[in-house]
Amino acid sequence: MPRPRSARPLASFAAIFNPAGEVLLVRLSYDQGQWALPGGNIDPGESPADAVIREVREETGLEATVEDLYAVYWRRDIDGIQFGFRCGVVGGVLAPDGREILEARYFPLDALPRPITNGTVARISDAREQGPVAVKVLEGMEYLR
Repeated sequence: MPRPRSARPLASFAAIFNPAGEVLLVRLSYDQGQWALPGGNIDPGESPADAVIREVREETGLEATVEDLYAVYWRRDIDGIQFGFRCGVVGGVLAPDGREILEARYFPLDALPRPITNGTVARISDAREQGPVAVKVLEGMEYLR
């Protein structure tokens, strides 16, 4: 019997950088078409690492591997926990699903697309830093235009 879903939302997302140092972002078909890191909700009984690999495959067509967990975030606005993983690509072809994800592309860090939230920009910056896992609080998400 599956475990009941926690009242607290749980999600995983991937920071994937190509050899040129560009970050992979996806453009959502919802939330004002914002650009975000690939990822999503963790299914009941699924580990955060398994969830991020599944979400990357579903959203981008790429086969990812988890390199490390770089941060755990508490989003105060939704009382949710989010796991940030640095991931590598080991296969697949970049092809967004066309339903939830309209586009998937790599962007230079100094030319991130808009709209994008301040939280996504912070997660990208956190992923570029080397070091131990950090636990961070995100106060809320604001669109950067």
